Amino acid sequence: MRVLQLLSSMGTGEATDYDALSLSRVLRDMGFQTAIYAEEWDRQMSDGAVLPMHKLPRPAADDVIIYHKAADSCLSVPLEQFSCRKLMIFHGVTPPRYFQKYSQQRTVRAKQSMQELCRLADKVDYCMADTSSQESLLRELNYRCPIVIRPLMIPFSEYAKPLAVEDASGYAGSDVLLLSAGKLLPNRRYEDVIRTFYCYQRYCNPDARLLIVGNCDGLEPYEQRLKRYAAALELEERIVFAPKQPLSKMLACYRAADLFLSMSEQEDFSLPLVEAMYFGVPIAARSAGAVPDTLAGCGLLLPTKDPLEAALAVHRVLQEPGLKREVIAGQRKRQQQLAFSEIRRLFEQQFRDFLDFVPVNGKKKLLHFAAGSKP
Repeated sequence: MRVLQLLSSMGTGEATDYDALSLSRVLRDMGFQTAIYAEEWDRQMSDGAVLPMHKLPRPAADDVIIYHKAADSCLSVPLEQFSCRKLMIFHGVTPPRYFQKYSQQRTVRAKQSMQELCRLADKVDYCMADTSSQESLLRELNYRCPIVIRPLMIPFSEYAKPLAVEDASGYAGSDVLLLSAGKLLPNRRYEDVIRTFYCYQRYCNPDARLLIVGNCDGLEPYEQRLKRYAAALELEERIVFAPKQPLSKMLACYRAADLFLSMSEQEDFSLPLVEAMYFGVPIAARSAGAVPDTLAGCGLLLPTKDPLEAALAVHRVLQEPGLKREVIAGQRKRQQQLAFSEIRRLFEQQFRDFLDFVPVNGKKKLLHFAAGSKP
């Protein structure tokens, strides 16, 4: 029996990359023969870590395909053409409406991705969703198979590396530094981050700085709009736009930050939020999408996108040491719940449940769900 992981793209430093590589390691430790196949991948990845999709072997009846369904991407090979057992890991999709003003190509890709998600409703045997909000979406789309919740498997050991001198000094300073990170996508409402920073800088702390880290991913018009907006608010000297950084420099950003700010209105499981937890950076995030699921009661949830209210909330966290300690303590507890060992244990049990529920002979039986998951 082989376990074959399929992705549309791999090696871009996204959370799905961490998850697929981590699962590959865990599956091997469980005694399975496994490999990762992608249609697009970073050629600089270590040899053999990812194989091109055209080398995918024809799955046998007792094999398992794990398809990582993420963002606005989809496979060019119809998943339903394979007769083996199929497990879909659902990392989320982005509604096409967010791209319409900025990129026809991305709009088309997002529509195709949603169409694929709808088409697979009765084509997969089992689903793992990153969050309960993603599980709810699958149910709305008429997925009748078992769906369990499993957060991403994140190798936090990668973040423990010491910083080089040139990395550590990049964004350090005496001024308060707010950080917002992730791809520059319209659904993440970076204009609301800038608006909130404007209120914070004007009414609370004139010496504050904002660092926005992320690639535009083919949405250059949106990035330019953000920069024009910052200029219109006369914030060019206080806001830095930086492309996605190598891991060492990204760690320096978190270690220099005083607070992580997110105003996203449509978010999947958020790796930047978890990274902020790991580095003890207090989080202020709009309560929308899967953000409440990711935070699970920690951080500071902002009930609206009102920039002045958000700015005052940020100011309160940074000015009240007791509140800041309380926020960070809650985040640390949540981050421990997302520890590699904890998510590994959950995945191992859920994967065994899947194999038990969908045997090779195709006769499905009642499933005893692992703790923390549900049908």
